[in-house]
Amino acid sequence: MRRGDRERCAVLTNRSIRDRLVFAALVVTVFACLSRGIMVGFLGPKYEPSAAGSPLLLPLIVMRCVRRRRAPGLIAANRAGIYARLTFAGAVVNFALNIVLIPKLASTGAIIATLISYIPIEVIGLVTLRRAFPRFWHRADTIVALKTLPTAALIIALYRVFATEPSSLPLTILHALAICAVFCAAALLLAS
Repeated sequence: MRRGDRERCAVLTNRSIRDRLVFAALVVTVFACLSRGIMVGFLGPKYEPSAAGSPLLLPLIVMRCVRRRRAPGLIAANRAGIYARLTFAGAVVNFALNIVLIPKLASTGAIIATLISYIPIEVIGLVTLRRAFPRFWHRADTIVALKTLPTAALIIALYRVFATEPSSLPLTILHALAICAVFCAAALLLAS
């Protein structure tokens, strides 16, 4: 890959991952505030106990968002082999951990197995991107991430203190839209 192509690819991959992190923070914020309403509203009252374990899903949301942009970056950097090996290793470890954890912890075991098997793979993938594209992650990207995390945490905390839990799926959707609007407004204010 020529130098100009490499730099453009690094910029596009970088911007894409940064934007996906912000999007993941938005989804995590909505889910952290409304997990019970979402679970019960879409799946029914019998799934209410599952909402208690839903905070374990939050890191998975972030990982899934980043993975969707990490893979094309690795392929563009001629690191498709690493991507394939990482995916295979994650699947093998996940399968083995599922065999051990699901009988003991049910769905919580499956979530824990996925976290244990895929977090190292995500980190290795990002480090590989950093090595392939020396200009991959900049200080400004770290600042965006550091601004986004406290914003999400503040919105979650304020919601839990001041908002009442929605009693129906339509109200849950309205709450989700309001949370999205507040999050986006805060992100725009912090960006300027």
